[in-house]
Amino acid sequence: MATRETDIAVIGGGLSGIALGSYLRMLYPDTTFHIYEREYSMGGTWHINQYPGCACDVPSSLYSFSFAQTSSWSKAYPSAPELKTYALSVASTYNLPERTSLRTEVLNAAWDDTTSRWIVHLWDLNSNETYKHISKILFNCAGFLITPYTPPFPGRDIFTGPQIHSARWDPKVSLEGKKVAVIGNGCTASQLVPSIAPEVAHLIQFMRSAHWIQPPIMLPQIKALTWVMNQLPIFQQIHRFLVFLYAESDFSVQSPGRFGKFRRTFKANWVKRYMLKKSPKKYHHLLIPDFEIACKRRIYDSEPSYLSCLHNDNVELTKDCVERLTETGVVAAGREIPVDVVIYATGFATGDIMQGLKIAGRDGKDLGTEWKENGGAGAYEQTAVSGWPNFFMVLGPNSATGHTSALMAAENTILFALRVLDPVLKGEAISVEPTKQAEISYVNSVQSALKGSVFEKGCSSWYRNKETGWNASIYPWSQVTYWWRSLFVQKKDWIVKWIKPQQKKLGGMWVLAAVTVLFAVLAAGSVNTLSTALKMMVLTIKRD
Repeated sequence: MATRETDIAVIGGGLSGIALGSYLRMLYPDTTFHIYEREYSMGGTWHINQYPGCACDVPSSLYSFSFAQTSSWSKAYPSAPELKTYALSVASTYNLPERTSLRTEVLNAAWDDTTSRWIVHLWDLNSNETYKHISKILFNCAGFLITPYTPPFPGRDIFTGPQIHSARWDPKVSLEGKKVAVIGNGCTASQLVPSIAPEVAHLIQFMRSAHWIQPPIMLPQIKALTWVMNQLPIFQQIHRFLVFLYAESDFSVQSPGRFGKFRRTFKANWVKRYMLKKSPKKYHHLLIPDFEIACKRRIYDSEPSYLSCLHNDNVELTKDCVERLTETGVVAAGREIPVDVVIYATGFATGDIMQGLKIAGRDGKDLGTEWKENGGAGAYEQTAVSGWPNFFMVLGPNSATGHTSALMAAENTILFALRVLDPVLKGEAISVEPTKQAEISYVNSVQSALKGSVFEKGCSSWYRNKETGWNASIYPWSQVTYWWRSLFVQKKDWIVKWIKPQQKKLGGMWVLAAVTVLFAVLAAGSVNTLSTALKMMVLTIKRD
């Protein structure tokens, strides 16, 4: 069996993998690493999701890397193709394609305690050959919204027309003049339905539950402002920082306590007025939720407007439950509706955060099994697990945010992991891992903070396990808190296996005044040498 060996093996070539590779090239240019991506292109979610109308619901100035800001976006909320182009451009800038194997699936990985190495078994989907990768460090950047969920309706095998999942869109299927059924009414459906409605003969949308659909945030693309940002990057940084502050202000809507309740009530009334004004009266009883706002992922009614689309004569919305498919249609509430195409906008399988990936730690136990025995997935600072040395996850358990850009969380996690791994990368230590006590204490604090939060206010969402109620998705605190905690390494929480017996520290002391400067730089997204220098500096910051 062929073998490759590097310092670091990376699972996933999406935005998290690209961010990690870029930081490694900037901060540790002599460190060897290789990225494995099972799709035929890098880009992650923006490569996979190519359905009509697919776009980001976070402003582009914030949904982009702090170290790779650009003012060339065509609009404030860019489309999936534009975001994929951006991701590939960043990957190319840091020479990541030459360090990436596409169409390669990770079969399993295991820690070998005798050699202090990760053994990763891989499958080349093009050649159908298997091989292994040996590395000191293993990063999982695959995320967990990767496997499309398709409801197991009876009759799926006999329906004669095309069946498409939004995350596996087939552009060869023509919808023009067709009768189409769209199953689902979340974020994806709100973009998909108004985008395909003009070309279909009839569209019936099957909804499960209502969502709060907010007015779009209008961020005009002003040519003069774009020119200024091109000439003076500091204005680009200020713009990003202001957008960050605006998005972060929405965190209070999901916070517990009287103020959070007040914000939710005020915002719900505002959003309700908008929804009633924009949508047909005949659907008002279906559209207005009976749970608190922010309990589910918010939906923006961007252009083309989903709520306005419901006025179209060829669009029908129903809450009738799909019972089964026939050869030529869909049966719901005892009624058979003839359709030519069935589209599943039903999201992703979220029950298993590891998505079937087997990663065995020191004692040979699979991480997914460990989490199941513990009642749910959890990790120290969202990234590391006791018993899994030199293993880090980017956007791991409880990394998701309900109000702002996930890329900020990804970058903060990467920089935190590199601070911890610094002695390993410099050849001073063999391995690092959190103590069991620190991991348990942190995971318990996360779950405790989520108890009684808005995410448990009577709605059913992918954030929580439907059977146990365990929330392995949402970060319970603000992104400022996330950033602050990622700046420091708690020495007492880590087990470090040093090469030499003498006591060493995870990092050295720096004046905390530099932290204030760093916050401004990171939040604003500086791309100059000062930013890189400061990021390198904080690799050594610690908190005793």
